[in-house]
Amino acid sequence: MKTLTFLSTLTFCILSFQLTAQFSVGIRGGYIKAWEEYGDVAIPAGANIYVHGFQLSGLAYYGLSKTFSIGFEPGYAQRGAACVPEFITFNGDAKLLFNYIELPLIISAKYPVLKEKMVVIGKAGYGISKVIKGYTEYKVPGSEEPEKNPINFDNPFGTNVTRWDNGIYSGLGLGYNLGRSQLLFESVFYLGMKNVDKNATSLNRSIHFGLGYLIRL
Repeated sequence: MKTLTFLSTLTFCILSFQLTAQFSVGIRGGYIKAWEEYGDVAIPAGANIYVHGFQLSGLAYYGLSKTFSIGFEPGYAQRGAACVPEFITFNGDAKLLFNYIELPLIISAKYPVLKEKMVVIGKAGYGISKVIKGYTEYKVPGSEEPEKNPINFDNPFGTNVTRWDNGIYSGLGLGYNLGRSQLLFESVFYLGMKNVDKNATSLNRSIHFGLGYLIRL
């Protein structure tokens, strides 16, 4: 009986090790450049359409093979637009700023280079996200400092905002292997599928440049 118990425990430990050895977790954060796609709406000549923010993601991956992994990258992203034609009218420069919580499902592929010390990483996936806070930033003509006001999602303007979004992620990066861990530099592009404003074409677009750290369990 003791021998059977020992063998069962040993088998369980070996299987557990083999299972957990395929999991990797980490974190990545960095700069995000965002804008909105307005369809056929004419953008004013010389208008700045971009807003700049921060993005932070957790990384959790399961290795399917030496090349492919599947995982989640739950995170926080700042998106919006610095040029807001047609559906919101201001007399001066205006920005829309939104803070999103996002949950993308990602498939990752890696290709080793430099004697497997470095890997080239390609990513593609799909995810959902939700606005947790929104702001308008309006610069009054003649004023040096812009006014930043929170959006009340219960008032008429706020209820016009689509708080849920979904879209496609694609990315390219480099990983530098450090034993069981890996340093990452990645660029990820987001292509939103839903209009931010319910009454006009206003699709989220963003590109993220981030540094990260991944460790194999």
